[in-house]
Amino acid sequence: MIPGRVCSREDIIRLLSSIGGLVKSNTIVYVLGGAALILRGIKDSTIDIDIIADNLRSYNAIIEALTALGFHRETKMKFVNTRTNEIVDLDYGKFIRLRLYDVMKERAEFLGSFGNLQAFILSNEHIIFFKSLTERKKDIEDIKTILKKGNINWRILVRDAIFITKIELKERKEKGVLLVYELYTSLRIIRNSHP
Repeated sequence: MIPGRVCSREDIIRLLSSIGGLVKSNTIVYVLGGAALILRGIKDSTIDIDIIADNLRSYNAIIEALTALGFHRETKMKFVNTRTNEIVDLDYGKFIRLRLYDVMKERAEFLGSFGNLQAFILSNEHIIFFKSLTERKKDIEDIKTILKKGNINWRILVRDAIFITKIELKERKEKGVLLVYELYTSLRIIRNSHP
């Protein structure tokens, strides 16, 4: 596996602009993870750029653009450019195990139009949701950083976690994401590391 190159705000904007110049029709994406934190000035760098395409058509258009830019698919979600060592993690309608809910889209901040690409940044609260699903050390560290530097609305964080958990359990039964539990577990890890 090729380790990712450290990506800055300029790298992220350049990549979105390049993709936007290649997609042929209106395409909507949501930036999350470390890339979103960089775009908000909460973090300085990341080794990959996490993107959720709004739908399957947008997803396929982005894959076509990434391929034209020299990326190849390494795993289901991971696209790597071996020339530049850039890594893009791409999915559509969901990321990891969690769906992209309308409440997330509504609270997303418009980043800009890049040709036919409309880019939005997920809210800090919703970035925490996705990061809480992995329990990876770097994601726990990112949650800590968001809690320290980001403007968190705890009421929205709790409300949306409960709302999404209820939908997940109702619609997906035993496959549903227990977001409230995942969030609690991540916050407990953070609390226990800083007594």
